[in-house]
Amino acid sequence: MTASPTPETFSFSPLLDPRESGSAKLIRLYDWWLEQRNGAAIPAWSTIDVVDLKEWMGWLTVYGILPNQSDAKFRLVGTRFAETAGLDLTGKMLSAQSYSLTPAIVMENLRRIIAHGHACIQQNPIAVIPYNYLKPSVRIWLPFAEPGQPVDRILLYYHKVEVVVPVYSTDRLP
Repeated sequence: MTASPTPETFSFSPLLDPRESGSAKLIRLYDWWLEQRNGAAIPAWSTIDVVDLKEWMGWLTVYGILPNQSDAKFRLVGTRFAETAGLDLTGKMLSAQSYSLTPAIVMENLRRIIAHGHACIQQNPIAVIPYNYLKPSVRIWLPFAEPGQPVDRILLYYHKVEVVVPVYSTDRLP
């Protein structure tokens, strides 16, 4: 029997420059993030106008990071993602449940992104639990921090998502 992966044994995919994705839509989001910095290394969430994110709505997740980086809160989970995954974790703590892998592994990945100190992508398929309906293969991570403060938000955009099982909807019936 194989032991469940832990943050110490899990093989994390590399954190890459967003331009390596080759996707115009993803690069537009990265360019938007760069513009929000206003001379800072990382933009402040408090200056963001979420209307600017309209193009990416539905597939965004906003993590609120606790000051000691011990946990994160799902401050927002996009409706398209939540509906297709069959689970909406908005308002829940990551330590209670995650969409993929274990909460501990996801939290360690968030810590890696914070330590990286810049926007980045990960390009590897990862099954979304509990139903494995989604398999995002490219994700962009965008950190935010108020001036002089540690990262307190991470915006995640799921790009190149494979829907393994379509969402059931009565309006699709003949």
